Amino acid sequence: MQLSNEHRFIRECLALNPSPAFGATLQPLITPTLDWQKIIDAAAWHGVAPLMYRNLKSVDSGGHVPADFLAGLKRLYHDNLMRNMVLEALLGRVLTQFRARQVDCIVLKGMALAKLAYGDTALRPMGDIDLLVRRDDLTRAESALIDMGFELDGAVERDWALQHHYELAYGVPGQDVLIDLHWHISHHRLATRVQIADDTLINAWWTRTRPFVVADQEARTLGPADTLFHLCQHFLKSRFAMSRLGFVSTGGLIQLCDIANVARGEQNHLDWSQLKHDTAAYRMDSLTGAVMALAMTTVPGGISEIPLDAQPMFEPSTEDQNMVNLIGECLFNRDDAASPLTRAGFGAMGGESVRERMTNLVSIIFPAKAWLAQRFGVAPGADKIYWYYLVYPFIWLGKRKRLRRHLIRIKNEAALKRWIGDPD
Repeated sequence: MQLSNEHRFIRECLALNPSPAFGATLQPLITPTLDWQKIIDAAAWHGVAPLMYRNLKSVDSGGHVPADFLAGLKRLYHDNLMRNMVLEALLGRVLTQFRARQVDCIVLKGMALAKLAYGDTALRPMGDIDLLVRRDDLTRAESALIDMGFELDGAVERDWALQHHYELAYGVPGQDVLIDLHWHISHHRLATRVQIADDTLINAWWTRTRPFVVADQEARTLGPADTLFHLCQHFLKSRFAMSRLGFVSTGGLIQLCDIANVARGEQNHLDWSQLKHDTAAYRMDSLTGAVMALAMTTVPGGISEIPLDAQPMFEPSTEDQNMVNLIGECLFNRDDAASPLTRAGFGAMGGESVRERMTNLVSIIFPAKAWLAQRFGVAPGADKIYWYYLVYPFIWLGKRKRLRRHLIRIKNEAALKRWIGDPD
């Protein structure tokens, strides 16, 4: 994987338990041209700024890590810590209300991972609180949230969500807090290769939960093998969650950290045979193996992740491994970067419609004979002019590296969407 020094710097800072050689590993990457603002922006985009700050604050970098860069990471670390403290207290109140109404729930992802996989609430950013409840308990769970002042998020109609989705979002007006009530983790509108259409797996998860402590009270979360399956499926699902925007990279690195930390931290407690059985039942064993391999190669670790006797269970196909590796490369292409082939880029080409703008683009790449003749100093009627019709598009693209990068990106995204079975 070809990465810039900025991205390599970020990757070296992802270990949950950095090796003694961590500081020395960073030294060759710290050059006068290193873009520290690019690093901090990407770290925030991927949700790894708190982890990076924890790892960098005490490392001996020879004084080459700028103080203002560390100060910026520190602000993100403390902002995340304060937000997570608020979310943890809120989760405690929700659990109390659910318990009073005899609503069982499973805490998914963020808060459970912060406690069990990271051991530090400050290290794992959380956009919201994800709770899995039984379908039969959904109405009582909603009632509990409404009594606490929550309102259904108006982005999705409830009746539509119950039929076509797998979660409902509740928030408090004026506050940046959402609680996502899940009764499933998948629906028929997802990419076909990450769909889990029935309730068999979810019903099994309910029988294999484990306890953990949050907000000074006991809660339940998924068992280690079920957690790993869910994280791998969620990682792929998230990459294509907003298919109209193309490939989605935001949060990708912290999700790979989640997978690596669960696999490494729970490797002696994971029921690998169960994980193989469940992933194979939904034809996701090859995908799961490929995503785990990507996580282990992206996140520094230093210990064996999968026992030798279990490794053959998760041998991905060549295509799956290649495509998941491509996802790993695409993660570092921030998808908030404007493409010259979309939105404002098309506007700069003139024309009222996409068709008109594409026509204008073609006229730019393949100009009139007279223009080519003047540009290259040949007679308009010379046979050589046709040679320049072949050559000029490459010259034009070569001078527009940004456009060329986006063309490659569009090609890669199209290949990924075909591979994952994206319905859009």
